[in-house]
Amino acid sequence: MTTRLIIKDFGPISSADVEIGKFTVVIGTQGTGKSSLAKLFSMFSWLEKSLVRHNITESQITRGKFANKKFCEFHRISSYFHEDTYLKYQGKHYTFEYKEQKMELSFTNGVDFTVPKIEYIPAERNILSASEKPSALKGLPENLLAFLDDYEMAKGKLKEFNLPLSSHPVSFEYDQLNKISWLNGKNFRIRVSESSSGYQSLLPLCLVSKYLTDLIIEKKDTQLTNEEKQKLRKEVESIMSKDLSEDVKDAMLSNLSQRYGYSYFINIVEEVEQNLFPTSQKEILYYLIAQCNRLDGNRLFLTTHSPYIVDYLTLAVKASSIYNASNNKEEAANAMNDIVCKDAYVDADKLNIYQITEAGEVRLLPMSGGLPSDSNYLNMSLAQTNDMFNDLLDVEEM
Repeated sequence: MTTRLIIKDFGPISSADVEIGKFTVVIGTQGTGKSSLAKLFSMFSWLEKSLVRHNITESQITRGKFANKKFCEFHRISSYFHEDTYLKYQGKHYTFEYKEQKMELSFTNGVDFTVPKIEYIPAERNILSASEKPSALKGLPENLLAFLDDYEMAKGKLKEFNLPLSSHPVSFEYDQLNKISWLNGKNFRIRVSESSSGYQSLLPLCLVSKYLTDLIIEKKDTQLTNEEKQKLRKEVESIMSKDLSEDVKDAMLSNLSQRYGYSYFINIVEEVEQNLFPTSQKEILYYLIAQCNRLDGNRLFLTTHSPYIVDYLTLAVKASSIYNASNNKEEAANAMNDIVCKDAYVDADKLNIYQITEAGEVRLLPMSGGLPSDSNYLNMSLAQTNDMFNDLLDVEEM
C-alpha cells in the first residue's frame, strides 16, 4: 500500500517525488520543507478519507481557489501556493492533481473502502503539556487544537501509563476528577505542567499514539456524528430496497460499514526527537515503530533533525534482516532484545528516508547493503565538525 506525492514549487520545496509506505522519514535543515511535505500528506490523506466516508463532496474540493479552503488553512499552508505550484497525490482511492491553480481529482478504487484514522502530531505539542488548561489558551492553531482533542481523550482512557524510558522508569497518572496530570518516578511525583520539556514533548506523543492504535485494534471507534448516522441509514435503506441477491447486499453492506470505521492508523509526527536525550530518542522511536507494527496497514511518517534517529533506524533494519535470515528466530530475537526489541524491527523494503537539500529538492536516501546509507546530511554535519576541529589543531600548530 504505497502512496505517491509529487510536488513542484510549493513553499520551500522546489521538487519532490515521494513514495510513502509503511515507514517514511524526512530529514533536512530548518525551513527546507520537512513539515510542508508532512502537512501535504496529512491533508490529502484526510481529503481522501472524507470523500470515501461522504463527509465532503468532490465539488467542495475542486470549486474555487483551493489554497483558501479550510483544509489548507488547518495546516497553515495557504500562503505556500505559488502561481506555478504543481501537486499530485496518488492515494488508495483517489488521485488529486493541482495544476494551473486548479484542483482536479479522479476516483481510482471502487472495491476496498477501508479508511484510516489520521493523526498529525505537531512540534508544538509540548505547549499542551506545559499548561494545566491548554483549551483556554488563546491563538492556538487548528491542527494543535485537533491534536489536543485526541490528547484529552487519551488521558481519560489511559489513566495510568508507563513511559517507554527503561533507563529511568516514569509513569503517567491522570486525576480525572481534578483534571491534573502527574508523573511518578522513583524519587518524585510532579505535575506534568511542571516537568521537563522532554517529558512534556514525549507524553502526548506516546499517549495519543497508543490510544488511537488501541482504539482501532479493539474496534471501539463506533461513535458517529448525527450527520454520519443519517447518511449511513439512508445508504443502508437504499441497498436493502434494491432487487439484489442476499450475497450482493451483504457485500455492499460490508463495504459500507468499512467506510464508517477505521481500519488502520496513519501517524504523522513532527520532530520526533524534540527535547530528548539520545537514548530517549531511541526508545520513543522504537515505541512508535512497535505501535505501527501492530497492524499491517498502519503507517508512520516522521520528520527529524537528529542523526541518532537515522542511526537507530539502521539498527532496526539490521535486526530485522538478522531475524529473517536466522534458523533459530527465537534465539536471535532474545540475543538482540537489549539492542532492538522484536516489536520494533523494520524491513528494509518498508522504509524510505528522504533528504531535502537547501535548494528544496527532495531526494531518496540510497540504501547500502540493505541499510540506510551513512552518507546522509545529518552524518555529514557531524563529520564537518570533526574536520573543523582538525583545522583548529592545524592553526594551533602554526
